[in-house]
Amino acid sequence: MSEVVVVVGGQYGSEAKGHVTAQIIQREILAQDNQSIINIRVAGPNAGHTVYDAAGNKFAFRQLPVGMVLGALPIIAAGSEIDPEVLLAELELAEKHGHFANLILDENATLIEDHHKELEAGVDLVGKVGSTGKGIGAARAARVMRAAKRVKDDPEFVQKLRERFEVTVTDTVDQLAYWASLQGVFLIVEGTQGYGLGVHQDCYPQTTSSDARAIDFLAMAGISPWQHGIEETTVVIAARVYPIRVHGNSGPMKDETSWEELGLPEERTTVTQKIRRVGHWDGDLVRRAVRDNGGLNQTAAKAPTVVVALTMIDQLIPELKDFEICDPDSECPGHPGINESTNNRLNGFLRQVIDDAGAPIVMFTTGPRTAVWL
Repeated sequence: MSEVVVVVGGQYGSEAKGHVTAQIIQREILAQDNQSIINIRVAGPNAGHTVYDAAGNKFAFRQLPVGMVLGALPIIAAGSEIDPEVLLAELELAEKHGHFANLILDENATLIEDHHKELEAGVDLVGKVGSTGKGIGAARAARVMRAAKRVKDDPEFVQKLRERFEVTVTDTVDQLAYWASLQGVFLIVEGTQGYGLGVHQDCYPQTTSSDARAIDFLAMAGISPWQHGIEETTVVIAARVYPIRVHGNSGPMKDETSWEELGLPEERTTVTQKIRRVGHWDGDLVRRAVRDNGGLNQTAAKAPTVVVALTMIDQLIPELKDFEICDPDSECPGHPGINESTNNRLNGFLRQVIDDAGAPIVMFTTGPRTAVWL
């Protein structure tokens, strides 16, 4: 029997879903239980997921799954939008650092073309609704109108992927269904964007062009949580201490503040490099994300387990920067530890998050490469 984990954002995106996904993959690899670990990326390249490989090289992948550089089998699913230029550049970067492509790309994924980007620029989606303007929404609209090209409709691109990087271009839905039916397979779906950016949320039209729940990402991957062979489905909701929204007219944010007032350096978006808006912790938003991803004491058959991964806690408690709990038998850079006051502050905030979310916390991250599992 197999296990499916879906990593989703519980706020407005940029919750460090790439980091959370990487931590889960690394934990599964360290478990050494001979599982096959399959990392599936869905949706479009408007989200940058940051990951570090074992050598400390940093990657901000917009198209590739983070497992590409961690030892998992990387797949880009059918319900994705592909920017050929971005994908080829990321494959070249990964290869440059010794991560040779074993990527499987679904032939039915939608191609983003230049005219999709030009269309979004022409109607000023960036200024009107805070879009990244990368052509994803226009490509999705073309797909709905049956006017979009698929990956397999561009044989030159497919040939380049196969010959230059040995990428497998195929129908992944049947393969994923088969793998899910096997014993000891761990499938982790790497979602994009955040719950509050869903196209059917209250802040429409300042949203992304799809919904961003686990059920939506599973559909993009072509995986049914009820299919034979899937023993357990877990939804991991990434939620950062201080939620952010992108620069400009990107929609409402409860208890918005500023980086200066928080005493923190300004953050910029991975893709557009614009200064992010920031707000205080919004427990109501995360609780809705938990509810709409199948949590809050659901009793239905095969209901998912819904948990929270709290990210960037070092922004709230600087003493926790890069803190981790190490295995005594492993090499670990160490940390001076935390005093009673810091520990009480940490536990108090963790209790607040658990109460607000109505779901347990499985980990909190303390830096770009460190996390504590609970």
